[in-house]
Amino acid sequence: MKIHACLVAAALCALQAASAKSLDAESACPPQRPVAMLRHVAEAPWAGGPLTALKVPAFARAHAAGTKGEAPWLRRLSGGAGANRVYLEPGHRIIVLAVCNPTDCDGERAYVAFEPATGDWGANVFEGRQIRALVPGSGQTTLAMHPESLDMALVCAANADMDVRDVRK
Repeated sequence: MKIHACLVAAALCALQAASAKSLDAESACPPQRPVAMLRHVAEAPWAGGPLTALKVPAFARAHAAGTKGEAPWLRRLSGGAGANRVYLEPGHRIIVLAVCNPTDCDGERAYVAFEPATGDWGANVFEGRQIRALVPGSGQTTLAMHPESLDMALVCAANADMDVRDVRK
């Protein structure tokens, strides 16, 4: 009986691992004709996960301002998360973080982008099939627009993670 219980538990763990959701895929963007790359960040102070980014004062200030009134997991970057990534395109180096609601990672997740050189910050929050942009100074709306480079970084990260999800299903 004990052996059977261990085998069932191992099978359940394998199933959960197979359906786990990526929040840190790497990619060329767009895949058909790449003009940018999305890679894991290797250098300080950005290497690691989203909580590492909160130790960077400029990011922490921008994130706090941009996530006022949002769910605690997003404000604190305390949900499920992947490794921080850097989006590189000519003239831009953008840090991209991904975090999800720890109780509903499939249904609620956010991609946060920050360009250290300009201080631009933005996020896209996925709530089921709806996407809501968090753009500083615009309030909460589905019509807000990020600066183009930030928008491309957010879209690249979400698409890369979606592609990995589709492959795992």
